[in-house]
Amino acid sequence: MSAVETTPATSRRRFSVFPRGRGAPPAGGTPQRQRRLVPRWLPYSLSGPALLAIGLIIGAPLVVNVLESFQHYTSFNLIQGIAGAWNGFTNYRDLVTTGGLLQVLYQTLLFTISTVGGTLIIGLALALLMRRASHRAQVCLSVSLVVCWAIPQVASTEVFLQLFNGAYGPIAWLLSGLHINFPNARHDWMANGQVQLMMAALMVIWGAVPFVALALFAGLLQIPEDLYEAARVDGASFLAQMRLVTVPLLLPILMLLTVLSVIWDAGVFNQVYIVDRAGGIGENTTLGVFIFQVGIGQANYGEGAAAGVVATVLIGFVIFFAVRQMVKSTGPM
Repeated sequence: MSAVETTPATSRRRFSVFPRGRGAPPAGGTPQRQRRLVPRWLPYSLSGPALLAIGLIIGAPLVVNVLESFQHYTSFNLIQGIAGAWNGFTNYRDLVTTGGLLQVLYQTLLFTISTVGGTLIIGLALALLMRRASHRAQVCLSVSLVVCWAIPQVASTEVFLQLFNGAYGPIAWLLSGLHINFPNARHDWMANGQVQLMMAALMVIWGAVPFVALALFAGLLQIPEDLYEAARVDGASFLAQMRLVTVPLLLPILMLLTVLSVIWDAGVFNQVYIVDRAGGIGENTTLGVFIFQVGIGQANYGEGAAAGVVATVLIGFVIFFAVRQMVKSTGPM
């Protein structure tokens, strides 16, 4: 009789870590009792102070802004220290009926679509170019993109205004040499608000392309070259390689960059405000400048707060559905 057969049953049960009626875990697994080395409350307690700080920094001003959006609060109330008079949804109604909020939302939508689309297309093209370039060219392009990205927005916007000057700007000289009368015969980019908003969109794209290009270039470096070689052996063209290899493997990065670009471009302020001060965009302004004009320029803090709440809700909806779609497309890790 073997030693295993002569071992008492109590001795065998003493070393068993599995409850009666349950099977052993799969090979290489560990029992739940052994896996739970860290209490469940420990991660929440460790992240609690950071979450509390974020909640106070972001949540408290947001609550104050929401409450102020339902009040008639002007500079008189601010200077005298008098609480605003509660007026319900009057601020929201005035923004829609007489404040031109719907026109601003439409302009912001077009502005965001054009800037996000242009940034992603140009950034992807630069990333593909960098992937095919030599190592020295990659270093030069990377440094150039970082330098362009590091230039302050106010300085780069002023440079653009000089470049697009209709009297002595190099863009006007180039268009005149090519006999292109755009946007008009005098190449006056301050002629109307639509053209000025187009120029502001070019400034935003120029400032956002470096980050997108470098992020996509880092993603392209993670794609094995064997996949492209196999696609070329099968006779796939460049567009087919983009559709079957590049875009599917870069999809998580592309969706993340899209979400970030929508957040940044929908609330852009510096470029549009400087162009507006230079030429006067007027009703063709975007949401970020509109909130400033109503709340600070007109000293109507109640309507400005209401416009800020509208912007927060709309961007929040876009982010929610975009992140939800991103999680569905990427799948579980």
